[in-house]
Amino acid sequence: MPSRSLGPALFTRPKDEPRETLLAEAKEVGMEGMFPSHSDTTVSVVVLGCPEVCWRCGVITTNVVGVAPAGATDPYDLLPFTDDPVKELVAALLDEAARHQAGVGRIRSRWSKTTGSAYVSNGCRRCDALQGDHYIMESIAGIDERTMRELVAVAEAEMSAAGWTELLEACLGV
Repeated sequence: MPSRSLGPALFTRPKDEPRETLLAEAKEVGMEGMFPSHSDTTVSVVVLGCPEVCWRCGVITTNVVGVAPAGATDPYDLLPFTDDPVKELVAALLDEAARHQAGVGRIRSRWSKTTGSAYVSNGCRRCDALQGDHYIMESIAGIDERTMRELVAVAEAEMSAAGWTELLEACLGV
């Protein structure tokens, strides 16, 4: 499947916007391919990570930053790890061997003093310190087409087109 961007306009739409409106706008800008039809076809996806220095112990650890269609080069194709549906998918796709090989710490629920709550997060590969969602957002904010290609492919998988569409809709709130 060729890479197509959701584009900034689609991510800034109101969460309660009707699906038909979102699909019509995606079609107008040639991005309807990000919303495959509900069929038996599959979409190749990749879990992407970004090496960062742990704030606690100083070791370089790869933080999962999101999921994108395989071969994506546009930052707007990245569904961020800060969204709960993406966290659920990553937990299902990321096995221990792939996690260790990519230098990714444990993905689990941790208590955050900053937010005053527990949430699923990246941890440092050495000391397991929470690498919070704010680190993910900082990493994503700095991603452009060049740096998108430099992200680490942590895991790859095939998803049903229906599963991918459900993930997009959950992340976009449609």
